[in-house]
Amino acid sequence: MVDGVVKKVIVKSTRYIPYKIKVLNLDEFSQSMHYNPFSYFREEKIFEDVTKFVDVFILNTNADGKATGGDMQFWENCEKMVYIYMIMLIFTIFPPAERNIRTLLSMITNIQVRENDENFQSGTDKLFECIEHWINGCMSEEDKEFSDNIEYFNREYLPTEQQKLSGNYAVNYYKRYKLAAGKTAKSILVSCLSRLSKFDGDIGELTSYDELEIDKIGDRLTALFVIIPDMNTTYNFLAAILYSQMFDLLSDSRPAIAAVKRRCDGIAVERRH
Repeated sequence: MVDGVVKKVIVKSTRYIPYKIKVLNLDEFSQSMHYNPFSYFREEKIFEDVTKFVDVFILNTNADGKATGGDMQFWENCEKMVYIYMIMLIFTIFPPAERNIRTLLSMITNIQVRENDENFQSGTDKLFECIEHWINGCMSEEDKEFSDNIEYFNREYLPTEQQKLSGNYAVNYYKRYKLAAGKTAKSILVSCLSRLSKFDGDIGELTSYDELEIDKIGDRLTALFVIIPDMNTTYNFLAAILYSQMFDLLSDSRPAIAAVKRRCDGIAVERRH
């Protein structure tokens, strides 16, 4: 208002930049975009990212949503070893399209343990033995014959540096897990499968691939909506994982955020006086 007269002023060259709309709907899965946490494990920080994912997953699927202590802490630490060695194995030999929690659940389900036979060698034992020999360039003919029957394991190619890195983590953590007696090892696997059972249904499909692209939020204008049920907290752990990964990614992309801010500062808007 100038001298009692209402004036409309429009800044010259007004333009608008559209937002990318992303939705994670944990109330109605059919209305949600897909979100695969495995898509955001960075090659240069794979151990750090996998460990954080496992920590957040375990913490937010505990009965009371709190960290445990005492004897229960032992079982959680053992669970953590299983998740880490299996995720690292997945990133060593599986193609990107198969790197998801469904594959993790399937691989752990197929682990065989015999309580009264400490010398029993399962197919999983042999697989990790082959992986160790492959990344170290010392595969035997027996290894090669066994690996020919393993889908996705292409031993004809030399392992990349990334495969060597994730493969070493997988083998080392598997060896630690194998120190447990047969009965204990079986109990650990049962605990893992009980926690992963949430992914048997629709949530397994929802996390089978990724559409949220949270790693690009710092590069472009994005509106992310996370919808959780009012009463049912069963799947809230997935929102917790999303927030954890998003904050980590954004904290590492400050230059991109600054670039977005500079673009926004140059945008003219309509002002009314």
